[in-house]
Amino acid sequence: MLAESTTGYICGFDVYSGIGKTIHETVTGLIRPLVNKGHHLYMYNYYNSVSLTEKLRELGVYTCGTIRLIRGAPKELQNIAKGKLPVDTTVYLRKVNTFVLLWKDKRVVSIITNLHNADTQQVQRRKRVRRRDGTTALEQVTVNKPIAICDYNKFMKGVDHFDHMVKHYHFARKSHKWIKKITFYFLQMTLQNAFSLYKSSTSDRKKLTLLQFHEVAIWSLLKWDKEEWPATTTTYTHLVQAPDLNDDTGPAYAADKSTPGPSGVRRPLFTSTPQAEASTESEHEISGTMSLDELRQMTQNQVSNLH
Repeated sequence: MLAESTTGYICGFDVYSGIGKTIHETVTGLIRPLVNKGHHLYMYNYYNSVSLTEKLRELGVYTCGTIRLIRGAPKELQNIAKGKLPVDTTVYLRKVNTFVLLWKDKRVVSIITNLHNADTQQVQRRKRVRRRDGTTALEQVTVNKPIAICDYNKFMKGVDHFDHMVKHYHFARKSHKWIKKITFYFLQMTLQNAFSLYKSSTSDRKKLTLLQFHEVAIWSLLKWDKEEWPATTTTYTHLVQAPDLNDDTGPAYAADKSTPGPSGVRRPLFTSTPQAEASTESEHEISGTMSLDELRQMTQNQVSNLH
């Protein structure tokens, strides 16, 4: 999925089917609308490689993300990562605008970027240290962390934020048909995108929670105001010819022993006469539009019925 880095708004997705596209084709297909616009793309190590980073730079997309060193990283860095690297140490190699960095904290972190350099910044973090009396405690320590890793931790929360919000009120259920499950997943994705737009654009002092937003959306789809939306009347006319009881052929007839009648007479499963062909009028409920205050008031009055 391609998500906005701060709100988790899903801009695009591609269903994984196990066959067909390569990783390069998947990534370039998702970011096709963003090429040559100067966007910054942050990716997990599953997608990243040196060749993909160089290709995206040619398309005008700046990338940053963790990388599996076997995917094109220099052999020298691969050997360093396998050895003992001192804590709070940064090692990097550069090729034109592409940097591959190693940084040792609790473990070695490998990252590739074409929008940063190897600069570091001081950050505070908590570290467990052992005291003289044998006990342990958490203390604040200062480390020199690469800016590329700081930005990756900051902007790589878009998809994580979406996954976290979706799990609060999960729509999907176990099903023998995968189409049903993925359809509900897309529905929830749409609701979450709408909620992200609502939070970023509303002028209300007290914003709706995710649960309240779901309730407002559901009731706005269910509510039908006759004054605002005139009823749509559909007339169904059944053009069924009255059957001939003397005709015992055709698949629409079956023996009906429960109905009194001459022995051997076959009656139709569905009978229809001109007098019985009354037109059926069905009024379809159409969702209307309301102001946010009206929706909130309606939800507060009817939310107790949902619980």
